[in-house]
Amino acid sequence: MYILDCLHDGLSEDQIVANCNSDVQLVKIWIDFLKDNRWVIKDDANNGRILTDKGKEQMISYYQV
Repeated sequence: MYILDCLHDGLSEDQIVANCNSDVQLVKIWIDFLKDNRWVIKDDANNGRILTDKGKEQMISYYQV
């Protein structure tokens, strides 16, 4: 949920990697998982920023501690 929440807040992949002890592989695997399951999309029109689906906002708030 942390990576999904970070993406929802507008953090870039590099910023998330920095927050995860520079574990690039961990972040990439989770982002790929989220993309494959259509929880996030890559917005090529917006510098490739990764966006969360509006319906996932409820999921984020539900699981957020």
